[in-house]
Order: sequence, then C-alpha cells, then structure tokens
Amino acid sequence: SVSAALAYGVLLIGVSWRQFPAKGAFLIGAPLIEVILGIAVLAVASMCLGLLVSAMVSTSEKAMPFLVLFTMVQVVLSGYVVPLANNPGLKQFSMIAPSRWGFAAPASTVNLNVLTPPGQGVVDPLWTQTSSNWLRDMGVMIGLAVIFALLAYLKLRTLGPRRRK
Repeated sequence: SVSAALAYGVLLIGVSWRQFPAKGAFLIGAPLIEVILGIAVLAVASMCLGLLVSAMVSTSEKAMPFLVLFTMVQVVLSGYVVPLANNPGLKQFSMIAPSRWGFAAPASTVNLNVLTPPGQGVVDPLWTQTSSNWLRDMGVMIGLAVIFALLAYLKLRTLGPRRRK
C-alpha cells in the first residue's frame, strides 16, 4: 500500500546513518528487514484504525478532530513518551493501540532496553530482544488491523443503500 511505501521511505532515511545490531529478534541475520516489516504492519494497522474513524462519522469535517485526537493518543500509548510497564490502567488501555505494538516490534529487534542508558530512559519488557516478543507484537498488530477493518466494514455496510423488497 502507499502508506507502507511511505513508511519504508521515512524509515530508510531515518536509519541510514545508524548502525544496526548484528542480529535481530526473529530474522537473526536481517534486523533491518524486521524493522521494515514492523513499520509496514504498523502503517497498515493505523490505516485500518483511520478507516474505522472515518466510517464512524458522516463528514470529513467531523473526522478530522477525531483523527488528530487518535494520533496524539497513539503517540502517548506507544510506551516511550509515557512509561507503560508500571502504569496500571494506561498499560491495559494501550493494548488496543497499534502504536504500542508497532513501537515494541522494532524496539525488540534492536533490544531498546539495552540501548537506553540506565536511569535515563524507559524500560519495557516488550522491548527485550526475543523472537516471541517480536512475533507477538506483529501478531497483535495484524489482529488489530483485521478487527478495525472488520468494524469499519460492518459500519459501512449499515450505511449502504437499502435492499429493495
């Protein structure tokens, strides 16, 4: 999709001057491919969430404030701006946010807990470099994308033209 292609471009520009770890979490010899896959799946899941928001409102003027609100909420619920590991309530709420899992997948690829200086950053168990962490993050994002797309489809189906008897 176009959103995934744009995500690839931004990602490649952002990491072109960075050194990647020698191994990834799941695709051991290809950490860059893991990060690209994580960002691409996040782009698709976020697009499905945007489709759901658009399906829930009747005009684009009504959709824009919700999309801005959802974007800000996604940034907060990613887990890096506000630590979520020890934040009851917010931690559970973040489980339905694509950004939580979309940030955790690349973070587990590069083992962000090790890269963050002690005492200066956020530590999250989802960011530990294990294949099970990466696979779970990807699976949850795919599941959320399917749920958001299905809910948008069901909402749009109720808005469609009525069948004649």
